[in-house]
Amino acid sequence: MDTSEIYYNMCKQSITDLVTPDYIWRIGSLFWKEERALFPIAWSGKWDFQKFGKAVIPCWQQDQLQEMVDLSTGDKLLRVSRFYIESDYDHTISMEQLWLAFVMHELYQKKLDNEIWIKEDK
Repeated sequence: MDTSEIYYNMCKQSITDLVTPDYIWRIGSLFWKEERALFPIAWSGKWDFQKFGKAVIPCWQQDQLQEMVDLSTGDKLLRVSRFYIESDYDHTISMEQLWLAFVMHELYQKKLDNEIWIKEDK
């Protein structure tokens, strides 16, 4: 589980795209709160994340990120491998960082640039 400062900032910047009212949180989902302390969620279902503002930051786990991309398992593996080879994310230090970058690329055509997600040039 990546709890690095880099991943924290990546997750923090992804909130506006990835946290939607329809997202179903599950028991055990992790969040950062106050001074980057991690805490687990003790219930599952829809949760009005927006009412908490920036008080909590989701700590996306690799399996949660993989579920966000609607592809077969084989297609996910092929595409994330290709993404890794063809992109400038070869510096990522964890699978969570790689998968978050892949999700943002696939779903929102965004890439990380100086700790913010920006639209990719076509």
